[in-house]
Amino acid sequence: MNRNYRENNKITIQTEDFVNPYNFVSLPSKCNKSVNVATNLHNDNEERFSGSIYAALETLTPLFIPNTSSNSVFPPYFFHNGNNEAEINSFDFFSYEILPQQTDLSEVYARPVIPGSSIRGAIRSAYEAVTNSCLSSCDDEDLIFYRRTTVPKTNCGLLAKTANGYVITEAEKIMLNTAGYHGKTHSFGTAFVRTNDSINIGGSVKITGDSVFVATTNNTFNTSRGFVTGLYGVQDLSDVSAVGYHSGILFLGERFQRKHHDAVFIRGTNSFPIEPEDYERFFKVWEQYQADSPGSYPNYITLNEIPVYFGKVGGTVYITPACISKEVFDAKFAALLGNHKPCASAADEICPACALFGMVSKDSYGALASRVMFQDALPDNFDYANAADFYEKPRQLPILGTPKISATEFYTEDYTDIYKVWNYDYGIKKTNGESERFTPKLRGRKFYWHKKSLTSAAQGDRADLTARIRAVSANKKFRFEIAFNRLTKPELDSLLWVLTFGDKNNIHAHKLGHGKPVGYGSVRYTVDSVTLYDLQEDLTINPVAYLFGTYDAKFVKSVPADYLRLTDFANAPKNISYPNGTRGKSSGVYQWFGLNKGNMNRLEFQQVLARPSEIKRQTEFPSQTSPVGEIRNQREAERAVRTRRRTSYDRDKIKRALGNYQLNFQSRKLLENFLANYEADPDYYKDFKGMYESVKEKYKKRNEANADFFPVRL
Repeated sequence: MNRNYRENNKITIQTEDFVNPYNFVSLPSKCNKSVNVATNLHNDNEERFSGSIYAALETLTPLFIPNTSSNSVFPPYFFHNGNNEAEINSFDFFSYEILPQQTDLSEVYARPVIPGSSIRGAIRSAYEAVTNSCLSSCDDEDLIFYRRTTVPKTNCGLLAKTANGYVITEAEKIMLNTAGYHGKTHSFGTAFVRTNDSINIGGSVKITGDSVFVATTNNTFNTSRGFVTGLYGVQDLSDVSAVGYHSGILFLGERFQRKHHDAVFIRGTNSFPIEPEDYERFFKVWEQYQADSPGSYPNYITLNEIPVYFGKVGGTVYITPACISKEVFDAKFAALLGNHKPCASAADEICPACALFGMVSKDSYGALASRVMFQDALPDNFDYANAADFYEKPRQLPILGTPKISATEFYTEDYTDIYKVWNYDYGIKKTNGESERFTPKLRGRKFYWHKKSLTSAAQGDRADLTARIRAVSANKKFRFEIAFNRLTKPELDSLLWVLTFGDKNNIHAHKLGHGKPVGYGSVRYTVDSVTLYDLQEDLTINPVAYLFGTYDAKFVKSVPADYLRLTDFANAPKNISYPNGTRGKSSGVYQWFGLNKGNMNRLEFQQVLARPSEIKRQTEFPSQTSPVGEIRNQREAERAVRTRRRTSYDRDKIKRALGNYQLNFQSRKLLENFLANYEADPDYYKDFKGMYESVKEKYKKRNEANADFFPVRL
């Protein structure tokens, strides 16, 4: 259990051993874009080969590629949840058959086919990694990066459009008790009845953006865990001005189960302009809320004065509709990819993968045709009479989510030496807790670990959120052909190496198809033969066998170690699973990533993704050490040797500890740590010099006077 969370609150985070299903092949500092189309591809002086590679594919684990002509081939077809009815998706393996809807095909078997396009895509990704080519599939330059923040934004304001652009007028937030909306009560502030998106004040219905007059409480609100908010509450609301009342704007925010207060914003005197980009990011945040919860914040974006929360990092203003909210970042995908972004023009120098597999230019130069063509893979010795032996029984997949690129503790390099947490725009520094603009580096190319057993669907998984599938069994063979045209010898040899890892009896394998995180899709390719087509003067073709199996030593040495580790099927890690966290009655990956960021009192990534090389080889599959737990602890221990961990202190707590340490072990421990940390790093704690001298003198005297009560500090 993570040290920041307590069992009695039912909040836990997984720290036992696990290996995340995916990891990354690191990107070198510079992409290999060395192929000039004019001089390299159209050069007839260099020997070139055309012909065919005859290859076999063997399934090492069950393989699934869906036949999407029907999504209801295995019963049941519907999921009943109370009065609601939802369709359950079910798919058979890909074939050339057009399948009927809502027809039980459990005992009907088509000849399975692996589309050549699926093989081609997987081999291209592998070829890109091996040759340090561009990230051709990362072509969405308009991708929006966002993530839910952990620390509440304490700055409030009213956003308005003026003749000169958008302006924020700073405001004070007054907490409005609306806990009764969820059938609960709360003691702070006078309770008001919220009905959907309005409240009633003296017979007048008020909604977000309406002007009200507020009388505040005399005291401020502290959370049940001791977090000091410094916020006053609403003692009374009126729709007319009165003595002791302040003019404000009502803000009824998003509705959720644990919510107990809304707000009234009292307009301040300070205003500042924001950049158009700041407003655009805010608008995208609002759009995200509409996509996830249609109807939330009704009429909000069209208000003359929009109640907002904001934070400033450098010259950028991050504006959100909630104090703990999603936040859209400035970072552009193309900038994060650096020079590994997809090749843009065939008129320029391009990467080896684009030169071989083809590309579409983003300018008027046009497209560059592929010089390799992958045919569909057909089953070897498929027998309709015994077709059931070729397939697994239909089974329900575990719930599979979309890639969460917002999880920077996994998708970017490790910056825990510098920052507590970070996103794509800024990091919160470990030394002083301040936010600092910076651009992180992406981890690299994403690949999935091999997993020798399938992960079963969790008990209680809703059937309408996943699918029932029928996969091809392990240890089945398919055969296919790769036609190639005008390849140089290095290109042909590198393609053959990528297919086979340079060894017919290799320990490595590729991943293909659907369900990779849960064990599907480990396949191994072997090459039976390579035939070259020698065009004769009379235009007849003379087939010639190409001898392969010997590869350039420099090329083999250049293959990234991370790639070899991730594709090592024989020595794959054992404990492969997504992490799991629990918050109340909810548990899963989403909860884990939320808890992994810490909480308001301790904001810091608890675990980060290990590098593939940091994960032990599992030849005999002993108990797996955790790559994101134990490796992180190991790094922390190494850093602790180099630099003492710095702790922040509260002067009032130190004073109280000095007064009651004789009866309180925790107070003695606090004083001991404070003295030890100051003496280890006086420059860092220079602001506490007077406190240190006072504590040292008083503590030492009382220590000596009570030598019989507890030991003198060593």
